[in-house]
Amino acid sequence: MKLLRYFCIALLGCALLSSSKCTEPDEAPLQFDIVQNSDPESITSSYHSSCMGPFPCDKEYFIYTGFGSGDIVLQCTNCRVIEIETSLSKPCVLEGGGSSSTEATAEETGIYVTLSGANVINIHFADRTGVEYYGLYGTIQAYGKVDGREETAVINITRSQRLTAGE
Repeated sequence: MKLLRYFCIALLGCALLSSSKCTEPDEAPLQFDIVQNSDPESITSSYHSSCMGPFPCDKEYFIYTGFGSGDIVLQCTNCRVIEIETSLSKPCVLEGGGSSSTEATAEETGIYVTLSGANVINIHFADRTGVEYYGLYGTIQAYGKVDGREETAVINITRSQRLTAGE
């Protein structure tokens, strides 16, 4: 009987959790507009959640491109002064088999990130058409104050043979 009671309580709890209206914010904490894109067919961007499953998680910016050269410029529209941190990575093969990623330089990835002015992020993609990697990656953490609150936005960069997120 106690087991049945615990089962009913657990079932009720699951039902309440799954029916709750947990929503993600539609707008980014730091909002970026594309002010320049040298190749919109090859350099695409989106803002969405990468989580799968019943629980919401933060949305992030995603930039996808191939191994060709190009530039994209993002301007923060709701914060006049931002700071950025960039990390780059490339795939590596582990000794026991399998793969992982390791830290990489801008020269290795062909991803060059600079902050111009106080709130403009310039991303230059150098030609890497001859690389042996399937993908090269970058993450930009942007920090700024909006209405007196410290806010953070994540911009993920993927360079791969696939040119867009939908392919």
